[in-house]
Amino acid sequence: MSWPMSRRLARRERGSDRRALPFLLFMLFTPLVPCLPLVAAVPATAQIIEDDAYPATGPAKGYDRRGAYVGLQGFYALENFDSSIPIDLDIDIEGGDTGGLSVLAGYRASSRVAGELLFQYYDQFALKATLPTPPPVNEFFGGWSLTGNAKLFALKGRVQPYAVLGLGALVLDREAGNDASFAARFGAGLDFYLNTHWVLDVELGYVLPTGSLSDFPILTIGAGAQYRF
Repeated sequence: MSWPMSRRLARRERGSDRRALPFLLFMLFTPLVPCLPLVAAVPATAQIIEDDAYPATGPAKGYDRRGAYVGLQGFYALENFDSSIPIDLDIDIEGGDTGGLSVLAGYRASSRVAGELLFQYYDQFALKATLPTPPPVNEFFGGWSLTGNAKLFALKGRVQPYAVLGLGALVLDREAGNDASFAARFGAGLDFYLNTHWVLDVELGYVLPTGSLSDFPILTIGAGAQYRF
């Protein structure tokens, strides 16, 4: 029996994976709360230059200046797949996480807003269905997503927290063939400027697909670097 056939048997509500997501987010962000006063103090000591103080094509004069940037990021992708099955069938379904790589290019339009194109490659997710009669059914698949994102920056100094909202597509290379659907992207991150050109970043993102892939949302935790022109 193939995995696609086993999923068509029926469905059962299994909310434990989804209920674990808010707890995971709480555990990730709670250690950062004591650092908020330090982050808020950074803009007071950094040189802040307003948008109208320099042209978009002018020389580097501030961390919040307008201009293009490119970046590369490695991430860990946690599957949050909906593996519900009928309660009267003795079938256990488990998912497996994967690593991946992000490539991005964007343009900072103002001190507070940037737009970017983000490509994410997911190496190899896993699904394992343990049936009443062995052997188990395994499926391994990769995929990618491409989204256009808006980034909103809270601060304008050397340390810049931001929020992300984007729209695009998610494609998974399943055993039954490629499956693609529309997807939204939500996230939050932090940019730290080493100087006016080089930036280190960390980001927590959530890809929420629709349609045929609505059961395959993905949580990513990544870190990387950017170069600002």
